[in-house]
Amino acid sequence: MNAKSPIANSDGGRITPQNGGVNKRVRACARDPRSIIFLILFASSGRLTAFPDSQDVAPDPSPSASGLSVSSQGKSSCSPSVLPGTTPKEAIASTVAVIAFSKTDKKESRDWLSRELADSLIEKLHTSCAVNIRPTDRVRTRENNLKGKPSGVMHLDEAADIARLTGADIILVGNYQFMGNDLCAEVRSLRPDRSEEKGPIRLRGPADRIGELEGRLALSVAKLIGLSMNDAQREKIMACQTLNPVAFEELCKGKQAPEGSHRRIQHLQRAIQADPSCAEAHYLLGTTYYGIGVTYQYVEWYEKAIEEYRKAAALTPNSAKIYCGLGLVYMLMGRYELTKSSMERALALDPDMKLARAYLNRLKSMGF
Repeated sequence: MNAKSPIANSDGGRITPQNGGVNKRVRACARDPRSIIFLILFASSGRLTAFPDSQDVAPDPSPSASGLSVSSQGKSSCSPSVLPGTTPKEAIASTVAVIAFSKTDKKESRDWLSRELADSLIEKLHTSCAVNIRPTDRVRTRENNLKGKPSGVMHLDEAADIARLTGADIILVGNYQFMGNDLCAEVRSLRPDRSEEKGPIRLRGPADRIGELEGRLALSVAKLIGLSMNDAQREKIMACQTLNPVAFEELCKGKQAPEGSHRRIQHLQRAIQADPSCAEAHYLLGTTYYGIGVTYQYVEWYEKAIEEYRKAAALTPNSAKIYCGLGLVYMLMGRYELTKSSMERALALDPDMKLARAYLNRLKSMGF
């Protein structure tokens, strides 16, 4: 491996580093590259939409839609926390923490699903319903307080400890298992401060359509904790990154791999190979390349990031986060006119995108 290359060649040349020299004209916009990546991933309204529009799965109010079955039972009544005439963002004061799902079948090897089901629930609820979600990393560091007990069987006293340590009011716990070719998931809502337990909600659907099941799960959980949604919010929740089961698994594994790692790039590339129309994989791969470029100041990685962002934009032309990502890359490369046009496009698509507006103000102060 070349000493200048941050990533080694592997898999028959699938990942080829562009060593090159450092472009001295590249201007860094921030001292901490990780903070820039974080800003990209949470750029739209402070946070990004869950999934690209090109792979939307239309919601169906029928519980049995898309081959999924839903059932629930409550140990306490579920009173809506959204009053008539108010929006969810205005009315919801509760903060939610989602624990990684536990696996009922200890022989099942798909461990990536434990985190994926929780992460999907977090992102869909937050971006679609404006729910206050505790930071995932903070919750994950507190899961060891379960003392080895599966999260799906957590009780109120254990939930109280998690709530105290994470600052959350509502704790969502779940488990999953495979029954033949179907995936079964179960979620309960625990609110220790009220000694309140709701659920469980149970869903079952084809294992090769996990993305659709995740959407139905989020809709059911939103109802469980008292959220009301309009049609646009329901449609956003039901959006799916890819309908290809291989691409879906590789995309999930890529998101869970460390940022900038060789493993992350491999998983995202495999997702694209399985489904070239997966815009989310192109976007995340572009963000990964961008992060490597910022860390090592290799201009070739910026070019690779631009290529992936453009592919993602071609698939989802109405995604503000993609144009914001492009603008950040152009900014570091000193291509300020392109930065301006990209940020203007992002802001036109999402007028609440604070990062895009901040960079446009910065460019204006620079005379652009």
